[in-house]
Amino acid sequence: MTDQELRELVASLAVAQAQTEKQLIRTQAELAESFKNVNKQLGGIGASQGLVAEEFFYNTLLDKPQIGSLKFDQINMNMQGGKKSDRFECDIAAINGKSLALIEVKYNVHEDAVEQVESHVRRFRKFFPYYAKHKIYGGVAGFHISKDVAELAHKKGFFVLKRKGEAFTASTVDMRAF
Repeated sequence: MTDQELRELVASLAVAQAQTEKQLIRTQAELAESFKNVNKQLGGIGASQGLVAEEFFYNTLLDKPQIGSLKFDQINMNMQGGKKSDRFECDIAAINGKSLALIEVKYNVHEDAVEQVESHVRRFRKFFPYYAKHKIYGGVAGFHISKDVAELAHKKGFFVLKRKGEAFTASTVDMRAF
């Protein structure tokens, strides 16, 4: 191979390498966008599952407003208080004349939900002084709660609500046989 041929080969390799690097940059950008879209979709699925769990426990408590021996007159979903910089929001609040149950609902309950309940119980009276004399109970609710998380909740004095059996309503107003 001559010096000229060697120079031409090195030059063509440099051009090919530059083209490969440009293509690699484009591919990385496309992959990053794809991952962003997948993460967005997965986040939407998780949010949907959370809404399903919240609706299930809310409807169940509306139908039977009782947790253990405590009976409630009112079941509120997404009880909120405070300002933008200092907010309080609880998924479900069950209320009677003397007691209040604050419930954090997750599709799959993890330890952080127990920590959220601790925060809710500790901060509630600050945002809702009307209930200053009420006894406050805290709990977690979910479609799946591991034994360890349930034990942690109980250890901290909280109740645990799990889905059980066949709970549904049937709307049959316009039902007919065909």
